[in-house]
Amino acid sequence: MTVRPGQPATDFPVDPYPGRRPSGSWVIDREQRCWPVRPDEGRPSGWAVIGPASTDCLDRWLTDRGATPLAGRIPLLSYGSNACPGKILMNATPLPAVNLACEIDGLASVWCTGTTRAGRIPSTLAAVPAHTEPAVMAMTTPAELARLDVVEGRPTGWYALQILHTGRVTLENGARVLRPAAYVGARPERRPTLIDGAPLRVIHADQEAVTLLRPALGGPPPTDIGVVVPAGRYPHPGECTPAVFTYGTLMPGRSRAHLLTGHVTTEPAPAEAFGDLRDTGYGYPALTASATRKAPGTLYTLHPDAMPEILTILDQVEGTEVGLYSRQLRNVAGTLTWIYMADSCAGTGTPIDTWP
Repeated sequence: MTVRPGQPATDFPVDPYPGRRPSGSWVIDREQRCWPVRPDEGRPSGWAVIGPASTDCLDRWLTDRGATPLAGRIPLLSYGSNACPGKILMNATPLPAVNLACEIDGLASVWCTGTTRAGRIPSTLAAVPAHTEPAVMAMTTPAELARLDVVEGRPTGWYALQILHTGRVTLENGARVLRPAAYVGARPERRPTLIDGAPLRVIHADQEAVTLLRPALGGPPPTDIGVVVPAGRYPHPGECTPAVFTYGTLMPGRSRAHLLTGHVTTEPAPAEAFGDLRDTGYGYPALTASATRKAPGTLYTLHPDAMPEILTILDQVEGTEVGLYSRQLRNVAGTLTWIYMADSCAGTGTPIDTWP
């Protein structure tokens, strides 16, 4: 079911588990209403919130409500009930909430061997080769994760917060999230239910069927699918998206390339990104949002541990605090990537095909 603009989140109840999940991408505002979200390369954020009479850039929609824009959010894979608007309300998760549709490949939502206090059988995430299914990428803030820690029992070890290194997660706009976070079952009661050694997928059985089967099932701990985030901390957004697209002074051989070249994990590759490239007249170019034009540049894949420091330095260099550029997450060559988009610096700069 596609979300209608302004539809109450309570229209998507949590029962029967794992709850009713809207199709596509969506947000929930502080009035507990859902609004559809669509990919839109013509917006700085790459996404548009669909209203009854108009659309708005997702970042502007968030900042107009005093909420954190996408650049400050951590991609968290929601594969079970947390992808249900009604469950988000039940969790008392801070709003607005941003949920982008995605597909997981090589991973699956599978039934656990134990139950919750409410008597429901929850799910966990497991590696399942050659399997694909729809899921939701919750773009979360640390405040949201702090609440989910309580809901998922992270402090007591029921679920662990991990950065995934297994499988492939691709957003609705075609961008792969290189290292998404996810809550993965840790205690024996949160291990996958197995049938003939294979995890029992949620899409293949409902609660009633699993309740009948579960007492005779179970198995060894699941295969490691991620790196556990130590208790007391959350991933930096850059750790989850260690890729940067450059189109000016940060390109290989240019004056600021040294800020990136010491941290690369793969050879920088030529790439194109949606945007209108302009010569500012100040010795550097600017990129503004465009759904029709593309700009040539270089895609860097960098060491995740270095990303918090790298982004801090680049934010200073690009003048994000004074509104010169804004750091955005965009789809570049099928990868979710950081790009510095022009804010005030573009002005009436001359459109160009490449720089210099």
